[in-house]
Amino acid sequence: MAELTEDERHLIAWARGLAAAAKSNTAHDSAAAGWRYHSVAELLLDVGRLFTPQALPAADLGEMGRCYLNATLYATDHPAVFYAEGLAVRAGCLGISDEHAWCAAGAAALDPTWPDGQVYLGVPVTGAWRHARQQATKCVSLLWGPPVKTLLRDGLPEDALADVGRPLPDEARRIGPAFTL
Repeated sequence: MAELTEDERHLIAWARGLAAAAKSNTAHDSAAAGWRYHSVAELLLDVGRLFTPQALPAADLGEMGRCYLNATLYATDHPAVFYAEGLAVRAGCLGISDEHAWCAAGAAALDPTWPDGQVYLGVPVTGAWRHARQQATKCVSLLWGPPVKTLLRDGLPEDALADVGRPLPDEARRIGPAFTL
């Protein structure tokens, strides 16, 4: 298991706090009873992977603010990479994470939107599953919006997750504010 960077530790701690808050907020929600996940953060802690940024040429960068479309187009044009979605932090943003999409190859985050991504925690998905899901939901984002409810309720299908990125250490997957690795 590779060591976690300080930035990765902070992002995981943030996700753990988000997951704990969501779990607390939905504890008495009968509509969410029996759901696999209470939040996207909990899903990320369970099946998410860490990625190390690898810069793309400026010519491959899309418009800022359109990460889901940019990553979809890049993954479509480069079949050897996988679309990924989750939380990410840009350099100089004081560790504040954003909901974001990028592409993944091995353990590398290939970000066709941000030239200065610093740390990435997300779910990489297969091209076939991404395409089918985006077509079915008519939504380019897979994790951030109303269509995510079925994923929170049922979890990701077996054929969805691409085997790239670095899995989180088991001790990092626990939900809660305390984070000691």
